[in-house]
Amino acid sequence: MRVLEISINLARLSGYAFYGKDGSLKKALLINSQAWLAGSTGQRGSQRVDWDFRGPSIPKSMSVKRLSVAHADDTSGLTWGGQTYETSDGRVSGTLNTTTVPTASGVDLEDTEVVLLTFTP
Repeated sequence: MRVLEISINLARLSGYAFYGKDGSLKKALLINSQAWLAGSTGQRGSQRVDWDFRGPSIPKSMSVKRLSVAHADDTSGLTWGGQTYETSDGRVSGTLNTTTVPTASGVDLEDTEVVLLTFTP
């Protein structure tokens, strides 16, 4: 697998693309590092990512899995795909929550959120 940094022209947004042995895009990880703190006021910000694919194999859809927390300075409440590992034995709890959307619809990332996108040809 080959990993490349995605060029994004936003200071608080970074991304990484994961390609398979055949050269096709398999996954992307996007990180919105703008902190949304417990003392933040107003509406929580977000950034939109729209894809500009070029080439012969353009993914048609993507599965979206989110790493989220209410505030960047919280010490609990972190979920990965709607599930938590904050259990007495460290095992996952909760129902996995992902969404599948057309790749052309793009994705929104709230402040202090990470998304893993899995592409389908």
